[in-house]
Amino acid sequence: MSIKAFRIGRTEYAPSFFDGEGPFKYGGRWNSQGTRMVYTSESLALATLEIVVHFDAEQVRNSYSYAAVTIGQEYILPVETFTELPGTWRDAPAPLQVQEIGDRWVRSGVSAVLKVPTAVLPEGYNYLINIEHPDFSKLECGVPKLLSLDERLLN
Repeated sequence: MSIKAFRIGRTEYAPSFFDGEGPFKYGGRWNSQGTRMVYTSESLALATLEIVVHFDAEQVRNSYSYAAVTIGQEYILPVETFTELPGTWRDAPAPLQVQEIGDRWVRSGVSAVLKVPTAVLPEGYNYLINIEHPDFSKLECGVPKLLSLDERLLN
């Protein structure tokens, strides 16, 4: 059995959606600068919310694309089986402890994908992809498509 997850990014970067360069350069909730990973969400709707909360409406109106990735369940490790989350994991900006969890997971090589809760909703999941894991090549990364958002989301 497999799941489908979604990644959204600027269209100009679509050819490199699955290289982890953005998180490597800038860090994120689940990684610090210098740790390469790819962030995906369990649905296109959640992936959209993850983008909308980080950028202003004018940025989001620019050209964005999305791509799906199909992930076999055998490659996914739920975060709670890897470590305990601190009570502050949803804080913004993300606490260093949360970034350290992702960094440690990538270094451990224990799985290609880490299932983590989303901070933007009370329920939902994101999937972190360790592109340096040997099983990364077994994930099916789709071709990016142009994302068209309803303007009401951006008001």
